Amino acid sequence: MGCSSSSTKTRKSETSLKAALIIQNWYRGYKARLKARQHYALTIFQSIEYADEQGQMQLSTFFSFMFENYAHVHKE
Repeated sequence: MGCSSSSTKTRKSETSLKAALIIQNWYRGYKARLKARQHYALTIFQSIEYADEQGQMQLSTFFSFMFENYAHVHKE
């Protein structure tokens, strides 16, 4: 009778160990996917912000050019 209960405990501990390994692997994969998603979101945000800054610079340059040229034409 004693042998049967120890083999049952061994099987339960093996099952528990396998379950823990499956959960750990899933969690590691989840964290890796989350980190990649955050990285890509930050990259997209930075590129949008950079494009907006570039657009503002181009608009500022355009208006400066227009004001300078309009002032020269208007003086003449």
